[in-house]
Amino acid sequence: MKAENLLKNRLAEPGQFIITLEYTVPDVADPCMADLESLAKLVAEDSRVAAMALTDRVPSITTHDTIDLAIRARDLSGKSPLVHLSGKNRNIDNLRERIQRFVDNDLENVLILTGDKPRSELPDSTVLCPEGFLDAVQAVDYTRKLCPDFFIAAAVSSFKYSQASQTMQYMKMKKKIDHGANAIFNQVGLDMRKIQEMAMYAKANNINIPLVHALYWPTAMLAKLAIQDELPGVVATQEMQKFLESLGADPDKGKGRRTKILALQTALCRVFGLAGVHFGGVKNVAIIKGVLDLADELSQNNTKDQLWQQWQELWKMPDGKPVNVAPANGFYFFQNDGNGLNSEIPAALTPPAGPSLHYKLMNMIHDTFFEDKIAEGKLFWKFYNWAHKRSWTAGPLNWFEWLCKYPLVQCQHCGSCSLPECGYICVESACAKHLPNGPCGGSKVNDDECEVIKGKQCAWVKVYDQAYNAGVLGQVASNYVPPKNIALKNTCSWVNMALKLDHRGRPIEPIIPEKKAPAGPAPEKK
Repeated sequence: MKAENLLKNRLAEPGQFIITLEYTVPDVADPCMADLESLAKLVAEDSRVAAMALTDRVPSITTHDTIDLAIRARDLSGKSPLVHLSGKNRNIDNLRERIQRFVDNDLENVLILTGDKPRSELPDSTVLCPEGFLDAVQAVDYTRKLCPDFFIAAAVSSFKYSQASQTMQYMKMKKKIDHGANAIFNQVGLDMRKIQEMAMYAKANNINIPLVHALYWPTAMLAKLAIQDELPGVVATQEMQKFLESLGADPDKGKGRRTKILALQTALCRVFGLAGVHFGGVKNVAIIKGVLDLADELSQNNTKDQLWQQWQELWKMPDGKPVNVAPANGFYFFQNDGNGLNSEIPAALTPPAGPSLHYKLMNMIHDTFFEDKIAEGKLFWKFYNWAHKRSWTAGPLNWFEWLCKYPLVQCQHCGSCSLPECGYICVESACAKHLPNGPCGGSKVNDDECEVIKGKQCAWVKVYDQAYNAGVLGQVASNYVPPKNIALKNTCSWVNMALKLDHRGRPIEPIIPEKKAPAGPAPEKK
């Protein structure tokens, strides 16, 4: 019997509020079936839960196969699961193979993520993925073209506290929606004002799509790991860690107050207008049921103001001092309402310091030597066409391009240059994950630092600064860079651009995969 796709069906109906339960797929060295089966049984029995979600290579890149476990979860629960698809160590070609396996196994709900940096057992070492990181906007676009009927969710982080970082997060969210996302799942966080901001920003910008917030069992260890940047995109404060540690002194070791934190978050997300919540970090079925029951009770018996008052009362140290769950002086898109949430009044935006001479110079070069100057039949086009037909010109042209561009943008010889689409910032050199359509969710809060490389500024903060000052932020926000052809590596991007060999002229054309027909009886011989 085909599993019910409750997640897709409910989110298609306005006013529905869904629950999904996350199962973190463990490393192949760890057993997995007991916890998987208990969660799947809860999903089957509890009508409030729309789907079980399974992560993709979170603790390592050698986890159990997510699709195999998703099939097991579906068969046990009777509900179509939400299967995470990480861009970590994945390119467009093996994405295609992965999607084919979804189709072959009747899995049609996918949550597409960029993926965090791989874990390393060695101190202060950066683990590089052999295949790199697949851009999430490209993955959404490609998956939608491959499978028009899929339910595709994508991710965002509303927990950025600089104007540049938060703007670029919402910019990329809009790109994901424009390229086929059916729903947006927010990152883990406890700043309710930021969760409310996401819903208000979407409404103010006519983004009519279901928004779901991710919840996590709140422990001092969670806060500690977030502070140490071991949980990219998750934000915590020292005060939050101390408060969560203090819960251990409760007679029940903090179980009651932790349950209420998640239940209040769930109830507040509902009144903020979100379409659901996504539970993670807890495998105990009794605890999950307790959270859901208390959330229902709180929602039925309290107004928004009463729920918010209970939240504020809950987050107090033993001496009565309020706990700050967000960095001080962080940026919000709306002004404070005086009671810790957002008012309807937009916040004033502060322009980045100084005009961008780099952008002006690069744009002048582009307008002078490229743009319409390389159109078919024009002088530069004729030269590049002539050079392309003579193999001996490849090396000199490639190195001449590199000598011109490296001092300006640290050119990496990709052969498919996306400088004009990215505010003349080279994401091949400036972004550790080489993301051409916007930032990942992992940049560090205090200084917009790259998740992967310590001390390196997020490339998309640089893009924001350049584009804002040049007055082209809206243009950058609408630009889409298709997957690059890696075969063009170490070739001249000027030739490739002129002759339409790069990502602009020859985007990869997807083929909609067909489901394999079930094997039937052999035809009778006549």
